[in-house]
Amino acid sequence: MIVLRGEKIVFVEVKSHKTLEGAALSLSRKQQNRIFNTAQNYLAESGARLNAETQFDMVLVDRHGRSEVLENAMAMGW
Repeated sequence: MIVLRGEKIVFVEVKSHKTLEGAALSLSRKQQNRIFNTAQNYLAESGARLNAETQFDMVLVDRHGRSEVLENAMAMGW
């Protein structure tokens, strides 16, 4: 998902698992690379400023439908 939050472009990955912790741990290196590539393509094709502020968030969902948003997940070692 790509969301505009003011002037910031936020790339959001939604992960579901039995538990929120499991969802947080389920993002593979391959998936991370896909997200980065998607972000680069979007920025290049959308005409976004080259220095546009970007952020990578995760939305975690457990089997009971509870959710948690990890803002700026990349900066947290995602």
